Amino acid sequence: MSGKIESRAWLVSVSKTECGTRYPYPETHGPAFMREKLAEYGRMLAAREVLVAEAKSAGLSEVEIAKLTGHSRNTIRGILGRERARE
Repeated sequence: MSGKIESRAWLVSVSKTECGTRYPYPETHGPAFMREKLAEYGRMLAAREVLVAEAKSAGLSEVEIAKLTGHSRNTIRGILGRERARE
């Protein structure tokens, strides 16, 4: 019976350790942190759209751009359509 108690105690100590180290600093996962991460993501998406438009104007096909970026051809078409609408 003591083996089960010891294993439970170990499991509880591991769980506490994992929970304690998973998010060691609350400020790195608070609202301000997430706002900055989302703003960074938005900037990355804007840069992606410019890069795709530049690749198309350099002569790459939509299929080639899709393969190189890992995005679907429909995603590339959507990006290029938005770029055409901005012009």
